[in-house]
Amino acid sequence: DIHRYIDLLAEQHPNLVTLREIGRSWQGRPLKVLEITSPSGNVAEKPCIFLEGGIHSREWIATSTVLYIAGSLVQDASAEVQSMLQHFLF
Repeated sequence: DIHRYIDLLAEQHPNLVTLREIGRSWQGRPLKVLEITSPSGNVAEKPCIFLEGGIHSREWIATSTVLYIAGSLVQDASAEVQSMLQHFLF
């Protein structure tokens, strides 16, 4: 389940992940957004890289790809990823 996975990312990486509910679907389901960044620097001034998946229900690979990228950003401790998280808001 997608919601359980993003809730888990936010729970396991509270220093990198902020979970926000930005509204509700017409069926009353929560619309959730992850913000992934390093706490260093002013988050409001960081350029944003917006990744969106799951717009169309039959395009399953887009959702899987975005979830894979989100997981990789918070689990990868490499210098490259850490640098991206310091300079960008995903």
